[in-house]
Amino acid sequence: GGDRTGGAGGVRDDETDVARREEAEAEVERRREARAVEQAERVRVLREQEEARVAKLELRREKERLLREASAEEAAAEEAARALRARADGLRLREEQRARDAAAREEAARAAAARKSEDEEANALRERAEAALAKTRMEDVRGAAPEVEEEPEPEPEPE
Repeated sequence: GGDRTGGAGGVRDDETDVARREEAEAEVERRREARAVEQAERVRVLREQEEARVAKLELRREKERLLREASAEEAAAEEAARALRARADGLRLREEQRARDAAAREEAARAAAARKSEDEEANALRERAEAALAKTRMEDVRGAAPEVEEEPEPEPEPE
C-alpha cells in the first residue's frame, strides 16, 4: 500500500506503486508472450516431426510398392523366359522328329528302290531262263520223234 495522508510523499508512493504494478504487468505480459512463442515453437517442431514421419511412411510405402512392382515384373519376365525356353525346346524336338522322319522316309525309299532293282533283276533272270527253256523245248520238239510226249513245264524257282 501507500501512504493515504494526502501528503507529497503519498503521491510519490502511489506513483511508485503504479510504476511497480505496470512493471509487474509488463513482466507478466512478457512471460505470457515468451510462453506463447515457446508453445508456438513446440507446435511447429511437433508439426515438422509429424510431417517428416508421414513423409517417411509415404517413402516406405512407395518403396514397398516399387519393390512389389519390380518383383511382379521379375516374376513375369521369368515366366516369359520359361515360356520361351519351353517353346524353343518344343521347336527343337519337332525339328529333330522331322529330321528322324525324313531319314526314315529316305531309308524306306532306298530299300524300296533296292527291292525294285532286285525284283527287276529277278524278273530279267526269270525271263531269260524261260526264254532259254522255250528255246530248248522248240529244239526238242523239232528234233523229237512224234511218239515222245512233251514234259510238263517246271515252275521257276524264286530267288
